[in-house]
Amino acid sequence: MGSMKQKRRKQALKQWTEFQGQHDLSDDDAQLARQTGFTLKRLQTLLLTGGSDEALSVPQRIREIHRAWQENVVARKAAMDAGLIEPKKKFPNKDPKHDPQWAKAKQVCRLNMDDIRKAKELGLSPRALIKNVPGPSQQWKAPVKVWIQELYEKRVHSRGASSDQENAESNDSQKVGESGQTSSSKHKADHDSIVRDWEQNAQRNDDENYEFLRSLKIREYGFEPDALAAELHERAFQIIDCTLCANCCKTKRPKFDESDVERISAHLNMDESELIDTYLKPNPNDPPYNTRQMPCPFLGEDNRCTIYDVRPTVCREYPHTNKKDLVFRTRGVAANSLVCPAVYWIVEQMKHQAGQ
Repeated sequence: MGSMKQKRRKQALKQWTEFQGQHDLSDDDAQLARQTGFTLKRLQTLLLTGGSDEALSVPQRIREIHRAWQENVVARKAAMDAGLIEPKKKFPNKDPKHDPQWAKAKQVCRLNMDDIRKAKELGLSPRALIKNVPGPSQQWKAPVKVWIQELYEKRVHSRGASSDQENAESNDSQKVGESGQTSSSKHKADHDSIVRDWEQNAQRNDDENYEFLRSLKIREYGFEPDALAAELHERAFQIIDCTLCANCCKTKRPKFDESDVERISAHLNMDESELIDTYLKPNPNDPPYNTRQMPCPFLGEDNRCTIYDVRPTVCREYPHTNKKDLVFRTRGVAANSLVCPAVYWIVEQMKHQAGQ
């Protein structure tokens, strides 16, 4: 059974690779196509039958399809929150004592029943426990038993430490300001306060945020990570004014792919080779190009992008918190939370939703 699944995965990967080459898609566009969840056959049908504007190129139509899919995800989440759509039923786990998967995890991970109880309270699954058993070459990795105990103690300590703070915040939230908002909601909706919180706490909370993002792979928090992140992404950029920050443009070297070079050089009325020689350099680790300097040479003195309408795809999609499969990009999201106040706010809001 396992070999058949592996064979089908390889065949699907080959078909997607051929599709990408056939339509000359960038890696980012190919990823957008896969993120929609459509089968390759369904996606090709949409492209051929005018599921999007036929005047657009295939990469542009894929972006339109992805945008429509993304809007549907957000709309579905809003409908679920409003009670218009019933969420999928989640069946309670069987008692570990009678569940063969938990019995296997108990044996493979060398756990006792108290360890199993703590793992259940933490929301861990038997499969996740088995997957984290240290291999022969992973001497640095703690045994699952120790890992469970550390997570459990951290959770208990976190709840105890935050109890007084939550009570104080609850009392403060009853005070209504002159604008009619509570003091806490007024604080959350303010650009300056979010940036100030990011400046003071992003580095300090880095390890905690990374561990939380990792836990999204194996724990159930009562929300779907992609949908919540997409919703928070929309809210964040209604609050955050990027032109008052521009930290990403000042501290990162954006990637330029071939289509970016072609589009931007035409916009600047330059030869592609001239654009590359003047502003870009090859990047063997993440080809083809990055900017030669930081801050970005296209960042204006007013913190605005001078090529905004034709900016690189990676800049257009940054910080990627509204893209599918967030749980498989936890390292990148955690890294971006140190760069972008909006990402930090999104992660903090997700932690709040999870009760942390």
